[in-house]
Amino acid sequence: MRNRINDKTYRIVEYIEMGIAILVAISIGFAFIHLMVELWGSLFISSKIDAMTHFIEQALTVAVGVEFAKLLCKHRASTVVEVLIFAVARHMMGEHTNVEENLICIISIAILFAIRKYMFHKYDRVEKTVFFPKTKVRKVNQVCAVHIPYDGDDDSILKVFMDNYDEPVNTITKGTCVFFHGVAIRVSKYRNHQILELEIIRSVDSDVAHYDL
Repeated sequence: MRNRINDKTYRIVEYIEMGIAILVAISIGFAFIHLMVELWGSLFISSKIDAMTHFIEQALTVAVGVEFAKLLCKHRASTVVEVLIFAVARHMMGEHTNVEENLICIISIAILFAIRKYMFHKYDRVEKTVFFPKTKVRKVNQVCAVHIPYDGDDDSILKVFMDNYDEPVNTITKGTCVFFHGVAIRVSKYRNHQILELEIIRSVDSDVAHYDL
């Protein structure tokens, strides 16, 4: 009972987050249109430098919004860093900052780039696709461009998952994974001791799937 409540609560929160992402995307669309109107209007302003500074500030604001929408859609640590990079760059280029503040912003951006390059795991970028348990493995391999091993053409991903799961069956829950070369199968929906959905996780940056779940 408690697991069902947790699953429903999590699903509701996911829908709310999806709604926020849609609202942010809509606002970005309106902001982009407004940005194009401002760009056209700046052609007829005598003070080109001020118009350009204002345009850059607005453009960076839209860029921050785009990265934030990406963060809501795909929860990756690298996206968080990209949002911070754009936010710091917007502050430095859009505000009237002194030399010390500019230096702090530059150092902050350099640190963020270093974090993104050296401190993130190289498998941070992954692609995830959800399938029903009865989906044939050969179809999954074609759709996701992966190589999950199977015995017969009629083998489902549920059969492959169970054949390669070494722990007791009663330990299976939402988030349980089976790893293969370059890909992992994860239980994304589990209810009443039944697997309802399986998620294929494929590494984008490497041929070995190793995702922190």
